[in-house]
Amino acid sequence: TNTTLEAAGLSMPVHAAPTRTGLSRALAELKSKLARRTRPATVFFFYAGHGLTGRLLLEPEAGDEASITGKELKLALMELGADHVELFIDACRSQSLFTERGGPDLSQEIASLEARAASTSFGVLTAAQSDKPAGEASDLMGGFFSHVLASGLAGAADADGDDVVRFGELAAF
Repeated sequence: TNTTLEAAGLSMPVHAAPTRTGLSRALAELKSKLARRTRPATVFFFYAGHGLTGRLLLEPEAGDEASITGKELKLALMELGADHVELFIDACRSQSLFTERGGPDLSQEIASLEARAASTSFGVLTAAQSDKPAGEASDLMGGFFSHVLASGLAGAADADGDDVVRFGELAAF
C-alpha cells in the first residue's frame, strides 16, 4: 500500500487508534482537506473488523465496548462534502448497518438524510447479510471480502480494460 501511494504522490495517513474519538478526528481532518479541494473528490471508506446488528465495533476508550451505528457512519461520511462516497465493510452482519427495521419514527431525520444524499453519490458493498457472519480464512489472514476487494481494486475487476476500476465493476466482480 505504501509503495502504491508513494507512486501516486500520496502519503499514508497517520495511524490512529480505532476509537470513536480517532474516527471523529480523522473525518474532521478529511472534511477540512475536502473543503480546500479544487476538483471533484471521491472518499473510499474501508472497515475490516467486528460487526453486530446495526453497528461496527471500535476500540473502547472507556468501558467494555464502543461502536458506531450505520446511521451515524452514513451521516458523518455524507457531511464530508465529497462528490462520491464508497463504503466497503468487511464485518459480520454488515448489511444491517443500512437496513434498519422498527424503532422510533425517524421520518423527518430520514427525509433530511435523503435530501443530503441526493447531492452525494453513495455506494456500499458489505461482506455479509444483516443476520450472517462474514467469512474468514487463516491462510488469507483476514476475511474473504477483503481478499476479493483487494484483488478487484488491484485490477481484476477492470472489466473494460481501461485501467480504472469503477464502483460498478467492483460490485459486479
